[in-house]
Amino acid sequence: MQCNDINSNLMDGEESQFFKWNKEFRDLCYNALLVNADDLSSTIANMDIASQDGMDLCINNFTQCLTNVTAPFFKQMPKVKAKLKRNSQNQRVTTDKPWKKNQRKCDLNITDFFEYFKELVSSAPNSNKRPEVINNECVFDELDADITADEIIKAIYELKMDKSHGPDCLLNEFFIEYKDFIIPHLCTIFNAVLISGYFPSSWSDAILVPIFKSGDANDAANYRGISLVKQSR
Repeated sequence: MQCNDINSNLMDGEESQFFKWNKEFRDLCYNALLVNADDLSSTIANMDIASQDGMDLCINNFTQCLTNVTAPFFKQMPKVKAKLKRNSQNQRVTTDKPWKKNQRKCDLNITDFFEYFKELVSSAPNSNKRPEVINNECVFDELDADITADEIIKAIYELKMDKSHGPDCLLNEFFIEYKDFIIPHLCTIFNAVLISGYFPSSWSDAILVPIFKSGDANDAANYRGISLVKQSR
């Protein structure tokens, strides 16, 4: 894994999916969305908002259906990477790329990063605890109002293109280019979450990318975790 100027032997246990926007396929993908519109609608038509499992099932089915439609156009083939040797003495020094001369060897593996960030999260105060509600009254009425299409459009306008996606493989470009198609579905989903009070479990998933800051390259504490969250949340 290449991490800033750190040369690491970190290898993923399994290949992850990678999607990249290509404007040449924009119209073809939109046509595919129209063809599969009924399938997408059916995943949320009979949404079960009475339980956490029902909410999770609906969100996962919708996301998977949307990913399956877009995959033929934007899914990239994974690059085959040779395993990096631990013995740096056998590595050839590249003289035509001077920034590579200062690379430091990192022997950390996935488990090292997992254990460090797990402990970091576990020691943090729980900020997701629900506040106590007296007599089941809403403190702020505006927070209890339905989420509208205009609000979603404003959020989409804030998205930036050419950014990495999260575990759902949904790119910002999908929401920007196909907003007219997808906004009604998002309205239904967001308001179902608001009414039920069940936050989809998958929306808490993220791809954690360790970015080296400074100091000892073999100390996980010297890496900042950057989370790539799901764009649909």
